[in-house]
Formats: sequence, C-alpha cells, structure tokens
Amino acid sequence: MFNSTKNRDILGLTPLTLAFSIICFVAFAGSDGMAQSQRFGTSYSISTDKGRKIFVMISPNANEDERIQDVKIREHARSLRNKYPKSGLYLVGKSEKSLWSIDWYSGKVWLSNDGSYLISSNGISNLNDKNEIRLDSQVLSFYFEGKESRIYRFSDLVKNSSKLPGAPRFVFWACRGTFDEINDRFTVVTFDFQEHVFESDGQLVSTTGLSKIPCNSPFDIQFE
Repeated sequence: MFNSTKNRDILGLTPLTLAFSIICFVAFAGSDGMAQSQRFGTSYSISTDKGRKIFVMISPNANEDERIQDVKIREHARSLRNKYPKSGLYLVGKSEKSLWSIDWYSGKVWLSNDGSYLISSNGISNLNDKNEIRLDSQVLSFYFEGKESRIYRFSDLVKNSSKLPGAPRFVFWACRGTFDEINDRFTVVTFDFQEHVFESDGQLVSTTGLSKIPCNSPFDIQFE
C-alpha cells in the first residue's frame, strides 16, 4: 500500500514491475513519430489555430537534438533550433518575434485552438527525501500567453494515493491525459479512479468517480 506519510519498500513493486515503471517513466510521453522527440528532452513543435500559428519548444540542451536516431525528427529539431530564438508561439512564416514566449522546458504540452492557452503536465510526481508523496507538489499547470494562470497540486487531484503505481523516486498519479480540440477542454484520468475535466483556461468543469480506468499499469499510460 502507498500513502503520503509512510515509506514503503520500493513502493511495494516487484523487481520486474519496478523495471517496467522506470521504462514507462522515460517512454510514456507518446509512441508516435513526433512524440518520440519529446521523450528525450529534445526540441519539438505543435501546429495550432488551423495551421496559422506554431508553438515551438526548444530543448535546453542542443546535444539532445543531435542524439535523435530518426533522421527526419532530428532534422526537424535542428531546424527549430536554428529558426526560432526561444520557446513560444509564433505566426507561421514569422520566426523573428514570438507572440508570447516561455523560459522553461516540458516534454509534453497541449495548446488551445487559438494558441493562447497552454497546459503542461507529465503525469508523475516526485517523492521527497523520505520517499513520501509531496502533497503540495505542482502536477498540472495552465498558462495564458506564456504566463502561469492556474495550477493544481497533487492533493487537489488525487484523493486515494494507495492505488498509485510508482518507483523509488516518483509516483504515477495520472493514467491518461487528452485534449478535446473541438470543445477546448482537457481531461485527465487518475490512478485513483477519478476523471477531471478542465476548460483550457484551467477552470475545473467536473470531477467524476469511475468504476474502472483505461490503465492497469504504467505501460498503459497515455498522454495525447
């Protein structure tokens, strides 16, 4: 059992499950072509506003871009680094000045249809030095034009930590994260069987208890 106040030996995981969890920690950002560039801290881009704008995330480490094995993805990352001066939102064809910018890196973000709102989360929460869950850990962030506008902490979204899989230094709290482009809403399903729906500005629309979730283990985690 896992809780927020007591240690447990490798979070109660068998060696095999622990290995799977660590692999998933590296890989769960996605399995499609461009998502691969996000797993290793590399540069990537997202098209938005019907192709009129592009969001660019520049890796803080140029060497990460050069390590990408897929030639097309590596060239794409290189071109982003050479063309855009910083991470942020740009009008397509106008790379000299961003509409707004950020000074941090995340391997997975979502954008609203017009590109003004950005959501950042990767579905994990680090543990403290005593191997305990940090209830005040910031796990989901919403930004408006590059500025943080609303945050949610672990304790806001997870009520039953005993259901969470993990490893010695982190725990998986989110099983699935999806963005509905039609309605501009973000949905996250937690490992304690809750579904939270948010507006793109971060306002919580609803929280629903679930009888089952689409994840049996960290291998099933999916952020789309």
